[in-house]
Amino acid sequence: MIMAAFLIAVCTTIHYGALKFSSRFVTPSRHPGHCLGVAIASIVLAHTFEALLYAAGFWFAVHDLEVGNLVSSSSSNGESLSFMDYFYFSLVNYTNPEFHKAT
Repeated sequence: MIMAAFLIAVCTTIHYGALKFSSRFVTPSRHPGHCLGVAIASIVLAHTFEALLYAAGFWFAVHDLEVGNLVSSSSSNGESLSFMDYFYFSLVNYTNPEFHKAT
């Protein structure tokens, strides 16, 4: 629970920083395409870095804290997953549209 709260706090800070950074370059006097490009680029970078942090959190929880496990359904020989597998898992969960559906 502490690690989850920490990750949420760090990701909130990163998101706030990205929005604050992009707000310096997004002004009504600039071309709308420029404003949109800066805003989208900063948010995409922030989301990618946040997903990377969650991947590191999953990795740390499984390998160091020994909380839970992440295994591949396609591997039957028990080989360990790489960090990119954790990053992929993080991205899939971070962008899962089923999570955002209203029930």
